[in-house]
Amino acid sequence: MTTPLGTIPLLVRENYDLDKGSYATRLSGGLINSTYGIWSADHEPLMVLQCLHSIFKPSVNLDLQAVSTYLNERGIQTPTLIHCKKGQPWVMENGRCWRATTYI
Repeated sequence: MTTPLGTIPLLVRENYDLDKGSYATRLSGGLINSTYGIWSADHEPLMVLQCLHSIFKPSVNLDLQAVSTYLNERGIQTPTLIHCKKGQPWVMENGRCWRATTYI
């Protein structure tokens, strides 16, 4: 099901350079986080965007980054954190942590 990008906070869209040509789909299967697939206007996957549940501290993303790097260096493909325009590994918006990862 397609979700308008407008449902994703503006600060998050701006920090991950989501343009008006892209769109989101709500991904199912996650038990805790709100997860979206972000697609280009040509229907190519751009990233997976997540709003983390409040039980997670933003620093959990540093763990994800370390584990992903370790596994990827050994030939095991895993989602990799996408840093936002300001170089941060996540975006805080209204007290919630948002992160983006590669789509695999």
